Amino acid sequence: MHGADKLETLLRAREVAVEDATRNLRKVESVLEARRQKCEELGKKKSRLLAQLNELRGSARFDALRVGNVNMVASVTHYVKRLVQQVSGIEGLLAERQEEYRRAQEHLAMAHEDLVQARVEKGKVEKLISNRRQSEYLAEEAREETLLDEVNSARARGTVK
Repeated sequence: MHGADKLETLLRAREVAVEDATRNLRKVESVLEARRQKCEELGKKKSRLLAQLNELRGSARFDALRVGNVNMVASVTHYVKRLVQQVSGIEGLLAERQEEYRRAQEHLAMAHEDLVQARVEKGKVEKLISNRRQSEYLAEEAREETLLDEVNSARARGTVK
């Protein structure tokens, strides 16, 4: 029975490992979702700025040139330069966030693998315990059968009544 105790302890350890792997997976999923949302937000911000930029480069600049307002043309040109810098900064930040997101996806794949491995190991221990119990049951049945055969044999010889 000492081996059975070791297997039960090992099973409890494997169950804890599965729980830990599950918790880690949920944590990594949460990080991945936060990074996805950040990338999405930055992408939307970039799109809004690009739309503003295209508007300024197009009709706003044309309108300023059409009316001949030099100050307005200079203002639009200055604002366009500022928007270009903002878009450039957002593109750099977005690239960094996308790389973080990609790494988080890799971590998610590893967390999935860890969980699968923990479940497999737990299953192996459960199988060992099941096989041991089955062996113990069969051994006990064999002992009872042997004892019954000895009693019946002794009765047949007349030594036991």
